Amino acid sequence: MIGDRGMQNEQFSEDDGESTLPSDLSSITISSGPSSAENFPSVEPRVMPWSLLKEMTDDFSAARLVGKGAHGQVYKGVDKDGHAIAVKMLHGFHFDMEIEQMISIIPKVHHPNIVQLIGYCHEIEQVVVEYEGKHVIAAEIHNGLCFEYLPNGSLATYITPDDEDSGLDWQTRYRIIKGTCDGLKYLHEGLRSPIIHMSLNPSHILMDEKMTPKIAGFGSARLFGVENTNITMSPLGTMGYMPPEYIDKQVISKEFDIFSLGVIILKLMKGQKSYHEWDFMSPEKFIELVAHEKWGERLQKTMDVTLVEGHFQQVKKCLEIAVRCVEYDRQKRPTIGEIVRMLNETETSLIPQIDSGLLLHVHPLELTFMLSISLEVPRKKKAASMSSSCSLHLDNKGNDRVAFLLVANSPSRYLAKDPLCGVVPPRCIYTLTLTMCNNKQQALSMPSIDSGADYFTLHSVVVGQYELDKDTISAEYEEFFKKTKEKAGHEVQEVALNVICCQQQADCGTSSDSEPTGPTVERS
Repeated sequence: MIGDRGMQNEQFSEDDGESTLPSDLSSITISSGPSSAENFPSVEPRVMPWSLLKEMTDDFSAARLVGKGAHGQVYKGVDKDGHAIAVKMLHGFHFDMEIEQMISIIPKVHHPNIVQLIGYCHEIEQVVVEYEGKHVIAAEIHNGLCFEYLPNGSLATYITPDDEDSGLDWQTRYRIIKGTCDGLKYLHEGLRSPIIHMSLNPSHILMDEKMTPKIAGFGSARLFGVENTNITMSPLGTMGYMPPEYIDKQVISKEFDIFSLGVIILKLMKGQKSYHEWDFMSPEKFIELVAHEKWGERLQKTMDVTLVEGHFQQVKKCLEIAVRCVEYDRQKRPTIGEIVRMLNETETSLIPQIDSGLLLHVHPLELTFMLSISLEVPRKKKAASMSSSCSLHLDNKGNDRVAFLLVANSPSRYLAKDPLCGVVPPRCIYTLTLTMCNNKQQALSMPSIDSGADYFTLHSVVVGQYELDKDTISAEYEEFFKKTKEKAGHEVQEVALNVICCQQQADCGTSSDSEPTGPTVERS
């Protein structure tokens, strides 16, 4: 179950922190062929002789070594059918502990998001060795576990300290989140006796050739029956992923894994150091800032404009789930069933609506302005009147001309005091740039990030070929929409666009003192 792209520390060294990790971050293997799970159908793990393990690994040659730690080494083996297998050799008593866990737990688990144990080896070989100048017969113990081989390594490989934008795209990250949750749901709710993993972390989430996540590292797992909680005196888990009730009172419950899951999602979406960044802000503000600063622009750059809004809401929902998972009070954390249900709802909202009835598909539905605040007295008047802009895309997917009128409820806050208006041609995307006046006094008086006090209303209606030409002024548009609403059989659609204002330091480079650019029209 260990891949070429870097062995995961806890997976093969049982959280000892001592390991050697080969890695090649310049390439990721993503295959469209059958997954590793299809190569090995769900069967009971079998006893595998020592001689077979030696044969599969070329007598444990250095060329086959893919990782090592304090408790053993992992080799890439190949069976007689050409399937790759991860062969994990264990030293001494560590085998007894791990094999007991694996044999008691893993055979009960068959799920596409759980790593599969293929076989195990425990042999005692009589060998002749020299001892104090004499040749004596000694027992040499050979211990090993064989798993499906996962070529793309662990999730830890893909989480950087600050999570640069060059990492995994959102769709891949979401599939990892959803697959991990599906696997955990099976452990918690899909078995007669639930399994508490106890050591869920990025190093124990492994990637196959399709970047499908598989939960591994069951060395600390516990089987639970009727009891919902338990107490242990033995240290388990991984630092940074253990919930407070376990650290303080050694309480074990399903909420242990939920807490670990929340930390994983936060790090996958924000970066390695993300967990403590929201200690000094409300969860709501943290979600908004991460969603807009980290993912808003990136989504616009990496996918079709008509898909951005749905995926952006999915980003926010995943952040909301993660924040709830790391609640201090374990009773406030969601169950894994609730989490999967919420994720499924985000997927339903992404299904394209062939005939939604909308005249204009609007993106984004929330207009975000980054306000630059400086507490220093400006030396020049110009420094106190910088502006902040955002783009609004109006997508006409139909075959009719669609007129629009965009009205702000607080027009004095924007450079364009009059309503913005125009006609979107058939099969075209019309882009507007909205610019907010950004001075210190006004910024400090702006509504909070989620107050909903500031908004735009977009009015749209189908117009004929010769109605409202390019020279028509905004006053005529207002009169046209007013009369159209009064006519029977004419539908004027309205969409509310909330305004979100985020404050930041003035030197962060997101504000501008330039005039807003004009609208652009793009043929789709």
